[in-house]
Amino acid sequence: MNLYVPEITEEDDVISAAFKYAGAGWYLLPVDPTTKNPGSIVGDHWQDKSSRDPEMIALWFTGTNAALALHMGRSGALAFDVDRPESLPDDLRDVLTGTGAPHQSTRVDQPGRGHYVFAQPEGRNIGNSRGDLGRAWGDVRGKNGVIVVAPSTHTREGGHYQWQTTGILPVLPAAIADRIPDAGETVDAATDEQVASFLADHTGSGRPWLLRAKYKRLQEAYSSGESRHEATVRAVVSAMREAAAGQYKAKTATDGLRTAFITAMRTSRDGVERTVNAGSAAMEFAGILAWAVAQVTPEEIEKTLRELDRRVGPPMFNGEPSDDEAPETRTAPAQNDSSNSSEDLWGPEDASDGISGTENEGGGPCWDTPLPVPRHTLPPFPTELLGVSLAAWVRAQGASLNVSDDLLALSALGTISAALGGRVQVKVKDGWDAENVCLYCLGLADSSARKTPALDAASAPMRDRIGQLREDHRAEVEQVEQEIRITEKELAAVENDVSRSKATKEDARAVLDTLLELKAQPGLPKAFVGDVTLEALGKVMGENGGRMALHESEAGFFKACAGLYGNGRADITLVLKAYSGTGHEIDRVGRGHSWMPRTALTLTLIIQPGVVEHMEKDNPEFKSSGFLNRFLYALPSPMPPGAFDTPDVPLDVSLDYAQRIVRLVDDVWTSENIRTLTLTAQARKVFAEFYNQTEKDKADGGALHDVAEWAGKLCGQIIRLAACLSLYDNTAAGEISEDAMTRSIGLAPYLTAHARAAFGLMSRDGDGGRKLLRDILDRLPQLLDDDRTVTTRKIRESFKGRRASGSAGAVDAEAIKDAMDELEELGWVAEIPAPPRKPGQRGQKPSPKYDVHPWIYDPPEEA
Repeated sequence: MNLYVPEITEEDDVISAAFKYAGAGWYLLPVDPTTKNPGSIVGDHWQDKSSRDPEMIALWFTGTNAALALHMGRSGALAFDVDRPESLPDDLRDVLTGTGAPHQSTRVDQPGRGHYVFAQPEGRNIGNSRGDLGRAWGDVRGKNGVIVVAPSTHTREGGHYQWQTTGILPVLPAAIADRIPDAGETVDAATDEQVASFLADHTGSGRPWLLRAKYKRLQEAYSSGESRHEATVRAVVSAMREAAAGQYKAKTATDGLRTAFITAMRTSRDGVERTVNAGSAAMEFAGILAWAVAQVTPEEIEKTLRELDRRVGPPMFNGEPSDDEAPETRTAPAQNDSSNSSEDLWGPEDASDGISGTENEGGGPCWDTPLPVPRHTLPPFPTELLGVSLAAWVRAQGASLNVSDDLLALSALGTISAALGGRVQVKVKDGWDAENVCLYCLGLADSSARKTPALDAASAPMRDRIGQLREDHRAEVEQVEQEIRITEKELAAVENDVSRSKATKEDARAVLDTLLELKAQPGLPKAFVGDVTLEALGKVMGENGGRMALHESEAGFFKACAGLYGNGRADITLVLKAYSGTGHEIDRVGRGHSWMPRTALTLTLIIQPGVVEHMEKDNPEFKSSGFLNRFLYALPSPMPPGAFDTPDVPLDVSLDYAQRIVRLVDDVWTSENIRTLTLTAQARKVFAEFYNQTEKDKADGGALHDVAEWAGKLCGQIIRLAACLSLYDNTAAGEISEDAMTRSIGLAPYLTAHARAAFGLMSRDGDGGRKLLRDILDRLPQLLDDDRTVTTRKIRESFKGRRASGSAGAVDAEAIKDAMDELEELGWVAEIPAPPRKPGQRGQKPSPKYDVHPWIYDPPEEA
């Protein structure tokens, strides 16, 4: 029988659904819904206890609140657990969405997130490793992997298990399956007694400083968005092997890793990631530790010692570094050492020439300290320019949420623009078209930057007020809707009478006019739309007077605009027009064409940088559309690690912000009239000076020439910002003051620097090629041959079918060669001259080969 996902209806409770799943071929487990730990109910060795026996199922689920989990590997299946759809590699995305695989959504408000289920290929036993499919998108659940399924209750706010697609599981295509390894031989976890004995027995201190590096790498894995569970498993297994090899105390390692894991699991890195309490996290860690202890074998201990002796030399005991110290020096391997096989290729004479620089007395390379890969140095957000009230809110919220001022300021400005709702324009001067006060804001921040909390904190007062307005108007709107239904029936009746000559066409026309008037009445007020399609955006704007706001931390809308779905093209005419406020015609299903004489759209998007990286190369037409030049950009620096106890936002600061936003909604957003602001004489003078200087800077050789197209809209952006700041300070303002204009112009250096960095990311090389350099450095330790050299061919193959970290573009041979040349200039690698080719020798030239700096394979702590 082919394994399949059955239809689960709203009438199915957990036990009836469990029988359906078992009948479809699935092995089941009951799990604690608060932890989703597969052994949380059935206990140790849970992998042998999953069942599809009806009696066992009835025992598990009758009269309990247990969640229902499917045991993937034992059932012959595997699942892709997608947490961040925007981070999926393109080829994996195509397989997940294009093969008809059953898909279970886990978040009603986040399309694409959830489980995609496939049958294991014949002869395969794929485990839980992602292989080379990247890390940030989510996890693989294969052998000994489980997923919780509908109709189980999701314990997180906004969570909901619901099958979007059901049916027979397709076999995972080889293009993806070949990139994921099979699971290793199953080893039972150690018992509690065995773990306690292990921790008590292993108290060595041969290389205690190794432990600090392990803690650091685990934190880096957490910060990079890697699965916290998988990163911890890897760290604990390695630590237990090194502890058993006498390098440091097993209990010391366990205590530190447990604390790190519990801390990580109690905090969501992106506002949507699951969190658990300390007790549940400790229980999950205990399972990891028990499994890790069971992996320690004499063979693994011997292998660990050999590798450590090779990498860092013999252990140090008397008078050597303590637990908190690391060796200050490392010895580079000699180029003509017997452990270095370059001599075997073309002899010691050529080998000695492989390093650009000096040699040590033993004939090996002597490396200088390498230069770091350069990064953009971006200015911090000048929060004080927002004004006393708004700046106080941004700083207080930043301290409370551990979110950068950049993201909170961007979110607040987007909310102010949304609260104006297209009801404000600015007359700058005669001959200048009235400036629409709509902002398009784009923040680029990693998954751990708490993007969603920033957006939610800024927009909450407006969302609450709009919700109140909806309730206030609900009865009135429902009455109109009832009248529409009645009038539609009257129209049908009178048209029937006209056909039988019992009524005149004028009678039908009168009823039709009444119906059209009723349908023209506004519906329930709506200010925000979710991660909507372009087609749906036009419809919802048409139903809401041509205006709308979109605040999102997911990249779906941006990708749709960029043509990253479908055929690579998207009609973004409405989005372009709504920035300027010009009219637009939409085709409303069943109601013909509808004309919006005025449009107003506010966009506040905070997405991951990888979404825009290499966009110029992958979709050059998108940049030429002018869409990207309409945005204000922010690329905040990473925040320092947060603390559990953070200060609350002072009540007076919170209330002041909320009241100002609510006043904007009540006085401006709800108005039927367009308010036109003008500039005071002094504000006009200040702006004129800025305008003239900007025009000069856009010219060839000017300070803005490299971003001239974006700078072409900068002056208009400054006007819009000044209007937002003026109306936030004084809802009744009719003019833009000199103070508001000066503060707005003061934001220009920040906006320009961040726009330049954003367009650098979008360029062909992405961040001027620096991102690729960092990705190569990250990969080199895994690519080195036994002689600690690497070829460009091997580096290029590591990117085959994949992207550079966070990248949307493929990495080609030319890009790899350029990157290696730059890394050589920075002192990280040195090309080894190839041996002379014999006259008339045919065949492919050997791939360029490089020695690497010792810090690549053995980084000192101080590096």
